Amino acid sequence: MIDSPSFTPPAFSMQPAAGPYGPSVDRMLSCSCHRIVARSFETMTNLIDQTERVLGDARVLMDQAGAIDWEGEAAQAFRAGLVRASDMADGQLFSLVQARRLLEEETRA
Repeated sequence: MIDSPSFTPPAFSMQPAAGPYGPSVDRMLSCSCHRIVARSFETMTNLIDQTERVLGDARVLMDQAGAIDWEGEAAQAFRAGLVRASDMADGQLFSLVQARRLLEEETRA
């Protein structure tokens, strides 16, 4: 290394605020990562909430549609389709519960 007044240390050199494994705690607390994770958690939670509401509304409509006074093969086919759609909605609701649980576990870690 040249010892002269014009020498500038390389950008990757250890600064006083850094430790052997990277930034010190003080610098880590100012990291934007924590803010980004919090914002992502909020966004995902909002999307899960909205999707649960939409699926709940769809379930109400499917129940109402299934209660229509209608007989015949077309009515049976229609109701069979409602059952399939209802099962799909149940599966999506289950997935949302799992996603919410995973999201909450990951943000606690």
